[in-house]
Amino acid sequence: MNFIKTSKSIALRGAPYVCFLIVFAYALYVNKDVVRADQWRFLFLIERFMDGSLSWNDLFMSHSHHVKPGYKILFILNAILFHLNLKLELLLGIVVHLLSLLLIRATVFGSQEDQFNSLCYVTLCLTWFSFNQVANFTYSLLSFGGFVGTFLMVFYCCLFDRALKENLSYRWMTAALFGYAGCSLLFHGARSLAALVALVLTLFFWIMARKPAVHWRRIVFFIFGLALVQLGYWSLLKTGKKVSADSSIMFVLGHPFDSVKYVLISLSAAVMPTSWMLKRGISEDIMALVGAFLVFTTIFILYLFFRYRLYEKTVVPLIFVIYSFMFVFEILVGRFGKGFPITNGASPRYVFDIQMLTVGLLIVTAIYLQDKSSFMLLRRIAFFFVSGIFVIQLIVMVNSLQRMKIVKKSQEKMAAIILSGDFSAAPRWVCPDKSLCQEKVQFLKLNHLSVFKYK
Repeated sequence: MNFIKTSKSIALRGAPYVCFLIVFAYALYVNKDVVRADQWRFLFLIERFMDGSLSWNDLFMSHSHHVKPGYKILFILNAILFHLNLKLELLLGIVVHLLSLLLIRATVFGSQEDQFNSLCYVTLCLTWFSFNQVANFTYSLLSFGGFVGTFLMVFYCCLFDRALKENLSYRWMTAALFGYAGCSLLFHGARSLAALVALVLTLFFWIMARKPAVHWRRIVFFIFGLALVQLGYWSLLKTGKKVSADSSIMFVLGHPFDSVKYVLISLSAAVMPTSWMLKRGISEDIMALVGAFLVFTTIFILYLFFRYRLYEKTVVPLIFVIYSFMFVFEILVGRFGKGFPITNGASPRYVFDIQMLTVGLLIVTAIYLQDKSSFMLLRRIAFFFVSGIFVIQLIVMVNSLQRMKIVKKSQEKMAAIILSGDFSAAPRWVCPDKSLCQEKVQFLKLNHLSVFKYK
C-alpha cells in the first residue's frame, strides 16, 4: 500500500516535467532558426541599435493594439549576444512556461499534489502544455514573448491571492501591483485590460462573498494602482507608431448573432482542437454548441466555487476564468469584422489564453473533489468532465507528434525561402510583406543573423 502511495506521489510530482519534456523535444526537433511574421517588422530595431539611432519611441511601436517593449528589448539582446538565435528564444519560452505551471502548483496545491484528484492534476498539466496551442511551440514571439508575459501574470495573480488571504495586506497588494505593471507595460500588451477586469471583478466577488471588515483605503489603493498602470499602458499605445487599424465595437453591436457565434466558437477552443476540426469539415454550428456547453459548465462550476466557499483556499482559478472570457471579448472587438473569418478567435495563437478558462475550471474541480463528503452524483459528473478533457488532450498530443515530420518540413521550407531571398511564393505567415522581407533578408545576411549566422 505504501509502495502504491509513493509511486502515485512520484508520478504526480513528475507530471509537469513529463509534459514539458514532450513539448520541449517537439520544439527542438521541428523548429528552424528563422524569422517569421511580425518579427520582420521588428528587425528595424536591431538596425537602429547598430547605427545608434534607436529611440524609446521605437520600442513603443504598437501593432494590433499591442505595445511590448519587453520582448523588443530581449529581441535586440538576442541579436547582440546570440546572433538572433530564435530557436533558442523559443525553447527558453517553453522553459518559462514550465516555471509558470510550477508556480501555480506551489500556490494552489502546495506540496500535497497527491491529496488532490490525480486525474484533475494530470489533465491540468496536459492542458497547460496542450498542443492545441501549437503556434506557441513553433513561433518564438509567441513562445518567448507570450510565455514570459504569462509567467508574470501568474506571478502577480499568486501575489494578489496572498494579499486576499491576509485580508488585503498592503505589502502583498503592492507586490501584486508591481507584478501587474511589469507584465502589462512590458509583455502583455492589450491583454492587460482583460487582466485588469479579472482582478477588479475577483476583488468585488471576494468582498461580496466574504463580507470582511471593509478596508476601503486598501481597496481604493489597489484599484487606483491598477488604473494608473492601465493609463500608463494606454499612454504608451498613443506614444508609439501604429502599424495596424483601430478596432471598433460598433461592428460587434451591429452584428449581435454573428458576434455571439464568434464568441462561442472561440470558447470551444478551451477544450477542443477547434481550428483543426474546422479545417476537416466539422461545422461551425457544432463548435458553437461546444462553446455554449462550456459556458453552462463554467456557470455551474463557479456556483460550486462560491457555494462551498472554495475561494477561501484560492481565488487564482476565478481570475483565470474571468480573464479568459475578457480575452475572448477583446479579440471579438479587435478582430471580428476586420477581414478575419468568424472562426479566427479559435486560431492556435489565441488558444492558450482561452485555455486559461479550462485551467481555472480544473483547479476548482480538483479543490472540490478534495472534499470526500461531496455529493456522489456531482463527483461522477466531474469525473466525466475531466476525463473528456484528458482524452481530448491526449488525442491532440498524439496527433501532433505524428505530424512532427510535416511541421519540420514546413520549417525547412521556410528556412529555404529566407536563404534564397525569393519571397514571391511565401505564405503570409512566413512573410507579411514581400518587399519588406526582401529588404530585411539582406540585413540578416550582412550581419550573420538568424539563419545566416553560420554563413
